[in-house]
Amino acid sequence: MVALQEVDASPLGRGTFQMDYLAEATGYTAIPGTTIYAGSGGDCDFGNVLLSAYPVTAVRHIDLSIDGYEPRGAIDADVRVAGGLLRVVATHLGLRHRERAAQVRRLLGALEEAYPRPLVLLGDINEWWPWSRSLRRLRERFGPSPAPPAFPAASPVLALDRIWARPRGVLRKIWAVRSPATRPASDHLPVMGCLDLPGG
Repeated sequence: MVALQEVDASPLGRGTFQMDYLAEATGYTAIPGTTIYAGSGGDCDFGNVLLSAYPVTAVRHIDLSIDGYEPRGAIDADVRVAGGLLRVVATHLGLRHRERAAQVRRLLGALEEAYPRPLVLLGDINEWWPWSRSLRRLRERFGPSPAPPAFPAASPVLALDRIWARPRGVLRKIWAVRSPATRPASDHLPVMGCLDLPGG
């Protein structure tokens, strides 16, 4: 699974969309989570994308938009992996403290529904202060999780990109990928996690 933010859906030179290009290049299924649409304040469809190497059985979208701020959202997908279904929630939170606090409340409210399957929450949380209210609420729900610095990519000092999982203990390792290929690819380094799910 790959969670991407700020994916531009405008046509590329070869006549495809960026999301479609990424899906074709990886062989993964692309799930759009568009937050800004062409003609409604943007030049193109723009937002989150979840790429899955595994079969996707259901997709939901969580609206995290707050009046007066850039529209935000989360992709909420059920993915069939070895051992059963995995719920994957990929998001990109806002730039202002109050905005993020409201978005985390709304997101956790959506995740309170009874889903017995394991869950992974990941994305650009845009929170750099480790004791912020938003991160405290997320830690209360999911437990502590390592947060390697990944921003800015050239010399990372801030841990904006996060991964949490439940049940606790299934997330075995998290690291930022530092290489000559990843540094120029984005202003964030990619953050990767390894899961040890029940049933394999």
